[in-house]
Amino acid sequence: MQHKNIWLRNSLISGAALIEFALISPIFLIMLFALIEFGSVLHYKQIITHASREGARLLAQQGISINQAKKIVIENLTDNGFNEKKIILSGYDSDPACSTKTSTVSMAIKIPIEDVLITGDPFNFFSKTKYLEAKITMNKECMKNYAKK
Repeated sequence: MQHKNIWLRNSLISGAALIEFALISPIFLIMLFALIEFGSVLHYKQIITHASREGARLLAQQGISINQAKKIVIENLTDNGFNEKKIILSGYDSDPACSTKTSTVSMAIKIPIEDVLITGDPFNFFSKTKYLEAKITMNKECMKNYAKK
């Protein structure tokens, strides 16, 4: 008789553990997928920030046009898995002829947020954010026209 009580007690404990697991596992899985999604978005944000920085650096160098810098940035982004047709890219050079000693160059990139999401945003966490953006502005020193003779 005592043998049956031990079996009944063990089955009740394992049943309670099963119910606890059923209650906790969805919460744990949601947290896990949210962590993975956030990490993925952060990773892609770093990629486009790096590409934007590289484009601005190229614009700050002498002899590089905006179109050449944009082409290199787009190649960098497509090598990282972005769709070339969905990249919104803009570059700006305040003084391309270097008529002043210093000028400003910038490179901005926008990519639709749905292109970087893994799960497709089932909880509308990114509903207000349409684009993942990065913009870098650098100073361009035009020393060639101002060198002492």
